[in-house]
Amino acid sequence: MLKVPVAFAQKAQNFVMVLLIISLALVAQQFSNALYKFGVMSLFVVVLLQIAVSNVAPTAGLRKTLTKSAIILGIVTLIFAFSIWITPWLVGLGQTKRF
Repeated sequence: MLKVPVAFAQKAQNFVMVLLIISLALVAQQFSNALYKFGVMSLFVVVLLQIAVSNVAPTAGLRKTLTKSAIILGIVTLIFAFSIWITPWLVGLGQTKRF
């Protein structure tokens, strides 16, 4: 059998998918509140990683995967920060009194 080398990005995508399934299982279980809380926190982190890693070509190497993932995470962070910053202003728009 001939082994075909698997690119780093494909390995990272597979690893993140396994982490996503584990996080979802922790959220779905009904036995431990501590495991549920850990599952919710890990789900948040893993979903952000999934956004970053899934937008990299599966054939990319280590350096390209890390670079593109860092750029994507930076963009997501900016969008979150902007959303948090603008929310009070948008809420204020909805609370203006009309005659």
